[in-house]
Amino acid sequence: MKFFIQTALVTGGLLFIVGCANITVTKVTPKNQAKVTGIRYSLPKPFIQVTPQADGSASVDVVYLPDSDETYAIDTSGWLSSSTFQVALDSGGLLSAVEFKQNTSAVGQQLALSSGAATAQIYNLQAAQTAVAQAALNTAQGSTDTATAARNALQAQLGVDTKILDKKTADNAAIQKDPNATQSQKDAAAKAVSDAQAAVNKDTGDLAQAEAKFEITQQVLDRARTTAQASSVTASAASPIATSAPTPSTSGFGPQAWAPLPLYNLPEKYGAVLFAVKETPNDNDPRAGKLDLLAVNGPDKTQQSTFETAFTGVGAPSLLPQNMRYPAGAKNAIFLFSRPIESVTVTTVLTGTPESAVNAKPAVLDSADKTKLTQPLDNLGAGQYKLQLNFVWGGGRNGLATVTFGVY
Repeated sequence: MKFFIQTALVTGGLLFIVGCANITVTKVTPKNQAKVTGIRYSLPKPFIQVTPQADGSASVDVVYLPDSDETYAIDTSGWLSSSTFQVALDSGGLLSAVEFKQNTSAVGQQLALSSGAATAQIYNLQAAQTAVAQAALNTAQGSTDTATAARNALQAQLGVDTKILDKKTADNAAIQKDPNATQSQKDAAAKAVSDAQAAVNKDTGDLAQAEAKFEITQQVLDRARTTAQASSVTASAASPIATSAPTPSTSGFGPQAWAPLPLYNLPEKYGAVLFAVKETPNDNDPRAGKLDLLAVNGPDKTQQSTFETAFTGVGAPSLLPQNMRYPAGAKNAIFLFSRPIESVTVTTVLTGTPESAVNAKPAVLDSADKTKLTQPLDNLGAGQYKLQLNFVWGGGRNGLATVTFGVY
């Protein structure tokens, strides 16, 4: 609802600029509220009203009231033209109608239409919309290209280091069997194998992180492709306009009808209670998805507890990457959450059919980077495994994530 109202008004403002008068919509903030001119209105916000009934029950209704955090001002200006402008607010203070008419007899309006200025403005609007969509797509594509290059480089490095490890392993086996080899030569050959294995383990961990980042950038790119759309605009040559004076409309702009207020004659000391849903884009805000008490009727001002509500934001973070393979001897497997979490409570490593838990060290969440999860592989032999864990996110919400991996 909010997006539709704002878009309609702002788009209307852009189209009116084609003529000699225009309408602007400005959001009112604490910094500009003393300077912004025009008629002000607020977008609707849902509140939950709980009202006691005579039979001892309570009715729950959703009422829409002005949202003071989403207030806008509508204003007009012009030159070489005359216009009529009116705004209607309903009895609750919400915007119900807007009308803006130009005087088509004005010289500026006739010149603008006949010279083709309207066509130029339409194409300008179309070009701007296309540029915005292309910019979002280019940014997402650039991130994906960077992640792809990093992943390919790490895959190549892993391949080189794996070949070196195979070569060092073969050389070490030969030297250990050579009766003429000195102990110093045998120790050096064994250390070379250990160093090569460490390089392969590091490459594997780095590749796992790169794979996770690549999947995330792919998701962003897919969203940019499906949601960034340019409008289709058709322009035609303007024809001479007939002169007429603007006449304000009467429908919808008369006096508002105020509904009678409900009257209650109840023995209880409390009347209706009004709640507002606490909305926030921050998952870590502990107040997200709760009902905040706005007002309580009663002589002792007794505060009532908040109520849990369904979370309206995005779902729980996911754990990536899936189906990674780690060489035997690797110390850790690295996984990444799609968004930061708060903590990990229980971790279990499963294997087999039917699945059963194995003796594995618990996964550890990085205290600085709340997306990075490290699963030790010390006690795991070759095979397929599933890491299952419970975690806390978004201000105390519980989540469950699973990821599969293999050791070869």
